Amino acid sequence: MRVTWQYGMKRAHTIGTAPKKPVPWYGELWGVNTRGERIVQSWRSPKPITLAETIDVMHALVDEMVAEIGREGAGAGWWVACR
Repeated sequence: MRVTWQYGMKRAHTIGTAPKKPVPWYGELWGVNTRGERIVQSWRSPKPITLAETIDVMHALVDEMVAEIGREGAGAGWWVACR
């Protein structure tokens, strides 16, 4: 399963079937600063978590990144996947 989201989307876009049980997730979050530089951070869940928990964590992480690069940035988003 793969999930993507970027600013401007009302909800995350999912591809595949959500796992019924908590699973390990991995992915990236990205932001574009005011100079147009793309900042990318890898992410991996420290333990198996649900899809809803994963989405909450990724939103919080991208909010932190936006706070660091400034609201004037050109965009931000994330993607995650599980096996």
